Amino acid sequence: METFPRLRAIHPIRSPFHGASGDVPPTLVASNHLRLLKLPEEIQIALKDRAISMGHARALAGINGNLALQNSLLRQIVAEDLSVRAVEELIAGYQDGKKPKPAKTNVAMPEHLRNIQDQFRAFFGGKVDLKRDERGKGQIVVKFDNDAELNRLIDLMEGK
Repeated sequence: METFPRLRAIHPIRSPFHGASGDVPPTLVASNHLRLLKLPEEIQIALKDRAISMGHARALAGINGNLALQNSLLRQIVAEDLSVRAVEELIAGYQDGKKPKPAKTNVAMPEHLRNIQDQFRAFFGGKVDLKRDERGKGQIVVKFDNDAELNRLIDLMEGK
């Protein structure tokens, strides 16, 4: 079951009838996941489409009341393929009132490699990272969340 439908199914349980903390058993609801329901729709869609990870979404959820900053960081995460740690550092810089340090990123990926990465993402229907060093060596990482998704990926590669 996908994250947001599962959370939306669970979320009504947290009602005024359950007290301030919700008194919902921790096995039923993880409070960090409930915070994701408060994120702007654009971020929820990016998470659902696996353009960003749960770590990215949790970091963005930590920005309270600044929708413009959340959306700006979302676009930057996707465009520059930022790590969660880099996003957390950017957010810390904004919250400290300092000018944020530029995120540590690898050398900008050439457009033709970014296009290839996008083709892999479209084919596999999820997050695919293409990394290449200056000598031309690299790796392609296809991410999955569970055995069912791994089996789906295997079926795709086998042409089933």
